[in-house]
Amino acid sequence: MPSELGREALGALRAIVPVAGASFYAVDVRGEPFGHVLDGLSTDQLRNYQSVYRKVDPLHPSHFQCSDDSIVTLDQARRQMGDNRYASEFLEIQGFIDEVELFFRDRQGSIVLGIGLLRARSNGRFCPSEVDLLSRTRPLLEYAFRAQIGDARAPVQEIAELRSTFDLTGREIEIARLVRRGLSNGDIAETLGIRVATVKAHLFNAFNKTGVASRTELISRLWQY
Repeated sequence: MPSELGREALGALRAIVPVAGASFYAVDVRGEPFGHVLDGLSTDQLRNYQSVYRKVDPLHPSHFQCSDDSIVTLDQARRQMGDNRYASEFLEIQGFIDEVELFFRDRQGSIVLGIGLLRARSNGRFCPSEVDLLSRTRPLLEYAFRAQIGDARAPVQEIAELRSTFDLTGREIEIARLVRRGLSNGDIAETLGIRVATVKAHLFNAFNKTGVASRTELISRLWQY
């Protein structure tokens, strides 16, 4: 399961460098993170990030889709994107002082997976030797992710076909893909930082649009099993 893979990856990185919080996530065709696996972070913190600070996050993967960066520090991102309120209003209030992001790309060079590592004041900021260690460790994780990288994000053509054929929204497709991976409604809600009732509402809409009555039928209908 992707969540198990994420937890293993975060555990491995914690053994290499001390961190106060970490997040493993997939990235969709818009460059938006989804499917978060959290370690040392709460779902409330994730919701706060998604609702308010996602738009001003200098480390957001969408900023680096056209680059070849595979690891980015907070200082580097702030120099490139300009200083903003993300560090002072979000990170510091949550008790963090530094962040490093690791990106994993598909064969076309698009970011499809990412890992965010956060340091508290007690950890100190990431030093150059730690960033270098993470940079040298990242290819090993990429090798472990090789199967997941190929399935982390639906191809643009597949999403376009699902939209045009069934008139599904991006969120409905995102939830259907998580259902396809075996996640329960509760798991999906936690992963996306939304309520279970919202997950059920999106699934109900997807059922109506595709003419099915169950999660199993939905997956079979969308992917023609």
